[in-house]
Amino acid sequence: ILMILVALFLCQLSIIGLDSKKFLKYENPLPPWRRLFLYPISWCCRIILFTIGFHNIKIVGEPSADACYFTPNHSTFIDALVMFWLTRSSAVAKAESFKAPVIGSIFRALQIIPVQRESKESKGMTKTLMNRFANSRANKNPAKRFPRILIFPEGTTSKQQYLLMFQRGAFLSGHPVQAVALKYNYTHFNPAWIVNRKNDYFLLRHLTQFSFDLTVTFLPVHYPSQEEKSDSSLFAENVRSELAQVLGAKMSGHWYEDAKLYRTGLDMKEKKHTLGVLESKNWCDEKVRVHLSGLEMKQIKDIFGGRDSHLSEVRTLLRKFIQADSDENGFIDFEEFCKCAKLDPKSDQARRLFDFYDRDGSGTIDFKELALGMALCSSQVTNRDKLRFAFKLYDSNGDGFVSESELKALFRKESNFLIGKNDSEVQDRLSAMLKLAKEKGAQAGENGELLIPFETFEELIKIDAEVADVAIKAKRDGLRWTLSSNDM
Repeated sequence: ILMILVALFLCQLSIIGLDSKKFLKYENPLPPWRRLFLYPISWCCRIILFTIGFHNIKIVGEPSADACYFTPNHSTFIDALVMFWLTRSSAVAKAESFKAPVIGSIFRALQIIPVQRESKESKGMTKTLMNRFANSRANKNPAKRFPRILIFPEGTTSKQQYLLMFQRGAFLSGHPVQAVALKYNYTHFNPAWIVNRKNDYFLLRHLTQFSFDLTVTFLPVHYPSQEEKSDSSLFAENVRSELAQVLGAKMSGHWYEDAKLYRTGLDMKEKKHTLGVLESKNWCDEKVRVHLSGLEMKQIKDIFGGRDSHLSEVRTLLRKFIQADSDENGFIDFEEFCKCAKLDPKSDQARRLFDFYDRDGSGTIDFKELALGMALCSSQVTNRDKLRFAFKLYDSNGDGFVSESELKALFRKESNFLIGKNDSEVQDRLSAMLKLAKEKGAQAGENGELLIPFETFEELIKIDAEVADVAIKAKRDGLRWTLSSNDM
């Protein structure tokens, strides 16, 4: 605590008299006389590390002046203390952190770059600042240089035995990077944050470990080739391969988003699920399993037609799925489905909706089927499966045709989705659709009612897409246990 207060005092001195809002634009680096106050902070970090048990820290290699970015693996919050002690670098951190009284002042003084992961505008500003910092390293005048940037390219903590896929932020601009291997040598207590999920347990267990050994290895600077400059993914993967080799770690095929979904499942562990998920690639502990049905975020995005599905939405969907699975077997049966969706299990509507999600006809719904069903409800997705979904919703008796009465019944019932339409306008629209359906080949049935097959229904959608949207929006609105209609 004393060292934190000392660091705070020094940071306040370094930025005294500066307008905080204007300063956060980082138009210029701190002048040399202000930077003098920051040098002792690195030793405050070393004292803190010693106090919490890091007595022996072996350092191999050294930080290079040529590197614009440091890209270490990320296991625990201690990584940041170690890296600032050795490099006095800037970093990228959540914008919310700047609002905290103590942390915010320290971050501003260290010229930490803020980012809001859910905001495209914020990400664009962060990218601009990162380029400004990196480009300044080529200036011959040291006073005109911003600090080098520390980025944990995995985006989250993970076990040091595995390296997650690298985010591309540090590799987009094509500047030289220096990977850093942080290897914690332990016998009884693994300091990796993802394994020891509960904060209170982590801190207590950490304090009972008298001493930790840490080896910090600075790899040679990676100067990107022309091919790597034009392909940031290749650049990131090559650096990850070099780092994995030094760590002796396996290269996981999972991303930051997958780790967050895994953590969401851990948060639901109180229900004691034993479900299968990321263990297929040996990324997580055998004892901890979450039911994503083997899905990863990339696959989930593919299900949603390639749309950049927000992580928070998918995490919400996972939480709702776990809550719905009352018998904790990793699947939702018809009874659980009706209970959560507040549907009458005796109604045809409930059975049709359940059968739509149950795509393999197994009598249960897994997370993959739920995600696919929600994708088909999405207003962003326009494909043949979505049309079939709408067709099934209109076809209430399941005979393979949408009858005149079925079309009228659902369309009138859900006509509130036709914003600004009164009853006469809805009736006129229905009449126009039925006339069009007849022109497109719909035939009359035995009772004289017009019967619309799927092919004709598809032609109607091409002319009037709202025919499908009325049905889909109505059903999506009815699924109160999943995401709201605006989420997806």
